[in-house]
Amino acid sequence: TSGVEDEAHLPRYRGQVYVALPLWSIGMSTTIPPYSWAVHNPVRIPGHEAASGPIGTGDANPIAVIYNLLTRGWGGIGQPSSVVDVDNFAAVAQALQDEEHGISIAFDSATTARAAIEMILRQVDGVMYEDPATRRLALKLIRDDYDVGDLEVLDASNLAAPPELTGTLWSGTYNEVQV
Repeated sequence: TSGVEDEAHLPRYRGQVYVALPLWSIGMSTTIPPYSWAVHNPVRIPGHEAASGPIGTGDANPIAVIYNLLTRGWGGIGQPSSVVDVDNFAAVAQALQDEEHGISIAFDSATTARAAIEMILRQVDGVMYEDPATRRLALKLIRDDYDVGDLEVLDASNLAAPPELTGTLWSGTYNEVQV
C-alpha cells in the first residue's frame, strides 16, 4: 500500500492487531499455507518517553510494560493513570535504562495481568506497593543502595513488650514425606 491510512477502510477496533489479505485467494488448494507474524508493541510511559523507551537493541523497558498492563483497557487491568505514581515509575524506568536492563517477553498462553506483572517484577528484582502518603501505585527496585549504619535496629531495648511465645505440642505437628 501507499502507507497512507484510508479511514473508510480501517476497522473500528484500533490499537489491536489485525491482518487483512485482500488480494489473497485459495485457488485450487483446500488448505491455507502457514503464516506467522512478529508483533511489536512499543510501550512507553506518556510524558516520559525517553526514560521508558526501548533498551539496548529493542528490548522493552520492564516498567513501561508494567505501566501498560496496569492502564491498558484491552489486555490489561484498565486502571486510570491517576492511580499510578507516574514520576516514580519514570524514575525506576530510568534506573533500568541506566542498568541496560530490558525485557523481551512473549506470552504463549493465557495469563493474568497480575501474574505477568509479578513475573516482570521478579526479573528486575522490584516490588510494587501503594504509597500510603499518595495512595498511588509506586515501585522500588531492590538494590544495594543503602548504608547499613542508617538502618533501624529492632532489639529488646526498643520493643514495646517482649514477644509472646507459644509452645507447640507434638500432637499439633505433622510431617509429610513424598517418594
